[in-house]
Amino acid sequence: MKKRNKSATMICSMILITLSLFVANCSQNSSKQSTSYKTQTYYPEKWETDNFPDYHLEIVQFHHEDKCDTCTFLQNSIIELLNTTYAQEAEEGIIIYHSIMTNYAENTPIKQEFSVMEEDLCSSIYIKGKHQHIEIWRDLFLAADEDPVYAKELLQQKIEKRIEEARKIENRENP
Repeated sequence: MKKRNKSATMICSMILITLSLFVANCSQNSSKQSTSYKTQTYYPEKWETDNFPDYHLEIVQFHHEDKCDTCTFLQNSIIELLNTTYAQEAEEGIIIYHSIMTNYAENTPIKQEFSVMEEDLCSSIYIKGKHQHIEIWRDLFLAADEDPVYAKELLQQKIEKRIEEARKIENRENP
């Protein structure tokens, strides 16, 4: 009987040690993931630390850590427009580009807020701390694959339209 109790005690001890090591390893990995690697970025970069303006157009790109060619093309096109055509608006925070890696659990809430799965391009009129008037721009993915020149034109048209909408909303709320 004593031999059986010792065996059961030993097995239980081994199971508890294994579980403790497993839990410790999981918590260590999750803390590394959330603190050592940036899974969201903003452009212009100053908006990572500065407070957002109460009203602005936010272009939000959801993508995997290893971006596909289409995501890379769209990101480069957006940043090019923010550096040229919309340089003043980007500097003032009227337009902000927000890049989000979808394969990290910490980004699940914003994916749910925008109703996206993995790779999407969206725009949102950001009003006093909330994304509102969200549009999903899936047609830009198709255009980028089929005709990159047209995709850039379409992107600029969409940005122009959304800037105008954001200004109308701000003027309506702050006459």
